[in-house]
Amino acid sequence: MKPGRSLDIAIIGMACRFPGARDLASFWENLLEARDCTSDVPADRWDPAVFFDPGSDSNDRVYCQRGGYLDAPIEFDPSRHGVMPLAVAGGEPEQYLVLDAAREALTDAGMSDGVPDTRRVEVVIGRGNYFNRGNLTRLQHGRIVAQTLALLRELHPDWDEATFEAVRTDLKSSLPPFGPATITGQLTNATAGRIANRLNLTGASYVVDAASASSLVALDLGARALVEKRADLALVGGVYLAVDVDFPMVFCQLGALSRNGRARPFASDADGTLPGEGVGVVVLKRLADAERDGNRIYAVLKGVGLASDGRRTGLATPSARGHARAIRRAYKQARVDPATIGLVEGHGLGVPASDRAELRALNAVFPRSHWGRRSLGSVSALIGHAMPAAGIAALIKTALALHNRVLLPTPGSDAPHPLLAGDASSFTMSGIRRPWIHGDRDQPRRAGVNAFGFAGISAHAVLEEHSPSADGTNPGPQARWETEAILLGAADRGTWIARANGLIAWLSRDGNLALSLKDLAFTLNQGDRAGPYRVGLVVKSPAELQERLQAVVTRISDPKCLSIRDARGTYFWDKPSTGSETLAFLFPGEGSQYPGMLADLCPHFPEVRTLFDTADRIAREREFGKLPSEVLFGGDRRAIASGRLAWPPTWSSPRSGHCTSSWRASASVLTRYSVTVVASSSLWLRRVH
Repeated sequence: MKPGRSLDIAIIGMACRFPGARDLASFWENLLEARDCTSDVPADRWDPAVFFDPGSDSNDRVYCQRGGYLDAPIEFDPSRHGVMPLAVAGGEPEQYLVLDAAREALTDAGMSDGVPDTRRVEVVIGRGNYFNRGNLTRLQHGRIVAQTLALLRELHPDWDEATFEAVRTDLKSSLPPFGPATITGQLTNATAGRIANRLNLTGASYVVDAASASSLVALDLGARALVEKRADLALVGGVYLAVDVDFPMVFCQLGALSRNGRARPFASDADGTLPGEGVGVVVLKRLADAERDGNRIYAVLKGVGLASDGRRTGLATPSARGHARAIRRAYKQARVDPATIGLVEGHGLGVPASDRAELRALNAVFPRSHWGRRSLGSVSALIGHAMPAAGIAALIKTALALHNRVLLPTPGSDAPHPLLAGDASSFTMSGIRRPWIHGDRDQPRRAGVNAFGFAGISAHAVLEEHSPSADGTNPGPQARWETEAILLGAADRGTWIARANGLIAWLSRDGNLALSLKDLAFTLNQGDRAGPYRVGLVVKSPAELQERLQAVVTRISDPKCLSIRDARGTYFWDKPSTGSETLAFLFPGEGSQYPGMLADLCPHFPEVRTLFDTADRIAREREFGKLPSEVLFGGDRRAIASGRLAWPPTWSSPRSGHCTSSWRASASVLTRYSVTVVASSSLWLRRVH
């Protein structure tokens, strides 16, 4: 590869709203669980009773009513942003969603009080000039009202002018307002300008329309402003709302909408896409400046490649050559070898012709690796195709995956596309979440992001991990864990039962079951309020806590119950704690390993994941032929049980005890056998010294 100049741009803040997710934290939770956030069309978008007809091929009907839609109501506080309510009522929601996301992204970047120098900030937003509420409102107030009155005049020639004028007034009063106060809120090009206006940013601000590649083209423009030193900060994003039935009609005419109502990109049974929507904004800063200022860095942008397809059979025909051209340009600029990429977030429409072209491009650019396949995903499987916001959704997902060192699950892995099968491809899709284990000490974790637009525009971005931030103390967007430990104590058995019944009653009142489990666990686990008579529970929600407490109360009310220990995570011993008990660590030996062992610890404790990184590195150096992480987290039970590859999980299990230093937990006794004897000895020596 010929040397280029890498961008080295840090992503220091992010914010978004996508189907099923009102913020970055909930978006990440949905990604971790691979939640399908598509649904039937909301009633305020278009009426299925009028337009939905699965058996029709008419150009004014659609055969699918599913898509990815933002949770209703779409909340926006005009007073917080200094916007008149009338402007919001008559404007495009996209403008206000982007404004809100821009402010949240700056807050996430540690700039809730504003940016240091407003003169040196650029704003670039990917935004299509599509049919939206702004131009729909103008069209309704003008031409549609006039056409409706003309029809009424033909049907009712006996009506006088006063009647027609009354009908006209009634029709216009039912529409969103249209007047001087709403004009700026109805113009697409004002989307970026409103951010600059409300945040007092005086660098360049503009929108860019490159169809579904818009967000990554905006990313390229914002990054170049930083590299060329026109700006010190850039706000880059994309937005789209499916406000009416027009694009489902377009997709139906193209045969691109899924008849099954499922988004399954890169699957052999994919039959089309689903419409999606959302908004995302990221804050960009030169890497050197971000490191100097101590910013948390989600990922580092190394390069962006753009290309057009050129002449081909049709303007709507996807081109593998065009896609590959953009991808190669990205790696040339980034000065990165495609062979070092561990993850590609695909465009992944789920349209057979589009998926085929994208997979051919990926197979042409990315070589097979001796150490297993790289991961392939597509966020459109969960939220639908978000048009100009598709690229920013993919970028945010990938940055979070790098920052948290997690390879995310993708629906469709159960029936992969033929171009992913056999030895033809270096890619694989996983149906399960797994830690991103990386045994290459010479290269950091890297990922690529695709976004391809209608009419031949292709874009690809190259991202790299920022280890100091990923391994730091900032937890990032994961606001809660899957489970929490609850320790409920009292002075004696009777007092404990009374306290538990009081908590059960409290959880039943005033929507308390909707409270954050993390906050509830923190409050209940305060030491002074626990007492020596204790019950421990591991639960997933306040509702489960209530149900489990009721069961425990029933059992403990029997004086003969002296202990409880069950598979769901309930622990009780009749002997109260004195506070002087010692702690023992028990480590299993070879034969206890199972698929996914310790995977749940890796995202939360870098110490655990680092041990698996080391195991993979050793396997590379000693040419084992297969990486331990591929065996353990890929679910191959036979390989896990084999003697040669059984040692990494069992060896890592006791060594993962090093993470207990962050808990200030010290064991008085270590019990182990088999291969764990050596590993646990290192933990004991660390405790001694």
